[in-house]
Amino acid sequence: MPFMPALEPCWLIEMEGDWLGCGRDFDRAVRLAAAIWGDEMQAGAVTVGPPTLRRADLPCVQLLCEGCGRWLADPQTLAPLHGVTGADVLALAVGDGWVGERCPACQPAEATS
Repeated sequence: MPFMPALEPCWLIEMEGDWLGCGRDFDRAVRLAAAIWGDEMQAGAVTVGPPTLRRADLPCVQLLCEGCGRWLADPQTLAPLHGVTGADVLALAVGDGWVGERCPACQPAEATS
């Protein structure tokens, strides 16, 4: 499966107390935070300030679909996964209908191709 646990804790991107994502390294987190803030401003949101970066307590593990590039999200909250183990990610992926490296949305599309 195409996921890699980070070797060290990632950088959390937060805005006004909400977790918006994370970057595996500081430069990636800065770019993502700038993109998020730009999208917020373009959408007309009024914010107190730019997103802030904070070092996470746990490493991040994510799973990416090889078909469409969709990240596995927590099936309960639909939020991106953060601070879980590789085994947890695999269990969530199987429970969410992933087969191998393909998300549930890509499987029917590939079957009809």
